Amino acid sequence: MKWWTFHPLDTWFFRKGMPFHQGESSAVQPESGFPPPMQTLQGAIRTTLARRQGWVPKKPLPHPLGCWDDLGDLRLLGPFLKWQETLLYPVPYSLVGKKDQTGAWQLTRLKPGSEVETDLGMVRLPVPEDDSIKGKHLEAWLTLQGINEILAGEIPPSEAIITPEDLWKAERRVGIMRDEKTRTAKDHHLYTSIHTRPEEGLSVVVGVDGVPSDWHPKRTTIPLGGEGRMAMVDVSDENDGLQAWLPKRPELYTKNGRLFYTATLITPAQYKNVNDVVCEKPPELPGKCWSASIGKPELIGGWDLKENKPRPLQALLPAGSTWWMEANEEAWDQVIQLHGRIVGQKMKYGMGQLVIGQWNGEVIQP
Repeated sequence: MKWWTFHPLDTWFFRKGMPFHQGESSAVQPESGFPPPMQTLQGAIRTTLARRQGWVPKKPLPHPLGCWDDLGDLRLLGPFLKWQETLLYPVPYSLVGKKDQTGAWQLTRLKPGSEVETDLGMVRLPVPEDDSIKGKHLEAWLTLQGINEILAGEIPPSEAIITPEDLWKAERRVGIMRDEKTRTAKDHHLYTSIHTRPEEGLSVVVGVDGVPSDWHPKRTTIPLGGEGRMAMVDVSDENDGLQAWLPKRPELYTKNGRLFYTATLITPAQYKNVNDVVCEKPPELPGKCWSASIGKPELIGGWDLKENKPRPLQALLPAGSTWWMEANEEAWDQVIQLHGRIVGQKMKYGMGQLVIGQWNGEVIQP
């Protein structure tokens, strides 16, 4: 396993679901998505690896790198944000809260509530363990210490929570259309977009495996994302400080032959039928699902190099989505093997990576 660390050398722009293609119109300025989706990063990684083997555009990729819609032998993990020297993880949807007037975090965990009737039938919606704390899911990231605390059934300390405002700023840009034949600007063809300006010390990390070690560069500079904004890439071995990237699995709770646990996504997941997973559970999880806290689907597009047009939008389960599960105690080995495992579709892309956490089986009874 090699770890590719992408350092920004300029602003970055990563296309989200909003139209941003010549001929399309929108009343809202296109805004960069961040962190970047794996679809974008895998293209940059494969292009860099292929060029080092003498590949040129419009030719088939070297055999281990697959083709335009398949990674071949390549295996990816992430992407993860890295703040200074610390890897960050999305806050699970099992944690809610807000900052008080002093700027301190007021937080509480969620647990399965009593049954209520919804458009999905009778379900148990998650409710706060401390109903005196009013808040919502934190659009933030956690250090390794912070996510280990949550998986162990605790509340993370405030210093373990990193907000987007700490990591990047939005920056508006104005561009103009260029004539490809004359390479001059066209009159009356201005456009605007909102880029991401990462703070110094923020980078994006991807684990890369499946190709010979000497295919990887040590350091290089590549265009990344929209408008070909530049990134410097450092490549390191797994033993160079990132071997402890996976959060720690806590001891799980058992009672009367029953095993209780939570399952949380640390990367977005793709399933053929997202509705089935939302209404029930990921099929890889053994046992009964008591409740779930799932964020809004992430709409991911990207650019189709083969067809030279935007890719169709795909709905992904967002990272941080959490399920409260109960299984037979005999499923212990099966459950603990899920920790760090990748589930769903696009597994080669690192999508759908799970971590297992502690739950004591408590629910609110009517």
